[in-house]
Amino acid sequence: MARDVLGIPEVQKALKGKLVISMLAGLSSVEILKLCVSTADEPETSAGGPIVTKAVPNIAARCRQSMTILELPESGSIPPREAELTEWMFGQVGSVKWLAEGLVNAGSMLMTACLAALSIPLEGLLDGSVAEGLRRADAMEIAVQGVQGLGGILALGMHPAVVRESISSPRGCTIQSLLTVEKAATRAVFAQALIDGTRHLQPKDTERKG
Repeated sequence: MARDVLGIPEVQKALKGKLVISMLAGLSSVEILKLCVSTADEPETSAGGPIVTKAVPNIAARCRQSMTILELPESGSIPPREAELTEWMFGQVGSVKWLAEGLVNAGSMLMTACLAALSIPLEGLLDGSVAEGLRRADAMEIAVQGVQGLGGILALGMHPAVVRESISSPRGCTIQSLLTVEKAATRAVFAQALIDGTRHLQPKDTERKG
């Protein structure tokens, strides 16, 4: 689809010198740039082609809490005016983070995992709360505030391990729950989940470059 649209001569002509922000999964800004420039113009790609970057927001944009991953072009920078415009645009729905092309997949997966993968243990905590007598709506309200509080503490620079240590008291309920979680090798499962998701994107990039 991208090749069909961006390969149209009229589209390529209209995009020359313009800022193009791609939100296509699996396509880097370099690959998008190549699609936007005709074969005859390739020697002048950097001068006559569009200014291309990639943006990967997430569903939290609905509540203006997205972390949008922005891809630095292969050259390592884009003109200040275009960079400022891109940051402003996605800053309206949350925060932004510039990453090099080779790190965008991992950064995007981490951002996604924080929403999708972490919703699974959160749902488990809700189920456990209901089993212990809490109404699900009340449990959700408490859990949401807990997640927001954790985010606030981490934003201050506190390491996750320090957070756990500061909450756990000798022979307390928190350390007992943490031991149960660790027995299930949860840490390794989440690490592997992120690695698998990132590698799922990489073959697509490799195939296109090969």
